[in-house]
Amino acid sequence: CMILGEKSVRSDGLLDSGNSLYDAFGLSQVIIVNRSTVTELFGDNLNTDFCQSRYRTLPCSTVSDTTLLDGYRIDSAEITVAPKTVLLKKPILAISKTALVDCGALVNPNILEGV
Repeated sequence: CMILGEKSVRSDGLLDSGNSLYDAFGLSQVIIVNRSTVTELFGDNLNTDFCQSRYRTLPCSTVSDTTLLDGYRIDSAEITVAPKTVLLKKPILAISKTALVDCGALVNPNILEGV
C-alpha cells in the first residue's frame, strides 16, 4: 500500500533481486511502478509545485542500457510479506520506462531485511 496524504494505492508487487535502485541523496528505498500508480496519488498533472517538490531523477542501469527514471517521494508504503509488514518512511516511486504487466510494483528484497 503506497500512501500520500489521504490517498492510497494498493498493488501486488514482485521482489526483484535485480532492482538495486535507491535515492543517492536521501538513501530512500525505491519502488518501481507504472505511471498510473503515480498519477492515482499525485493526479494527472505532475508539473505542479507540489509534485515538483517531491520529484527525483534516479539513474538506472540495466543489462542493455543506462537511463534516468522519474521518481516521486511519497509519505509511506507498507510492504507485506505474509504474515509480516514493513513500513517504509518517505520512499520514492520510480516510474518504469516499460509497462509492468505481471505486477504493479517491483521491490528490492533488501527492503525486507529483518522481516
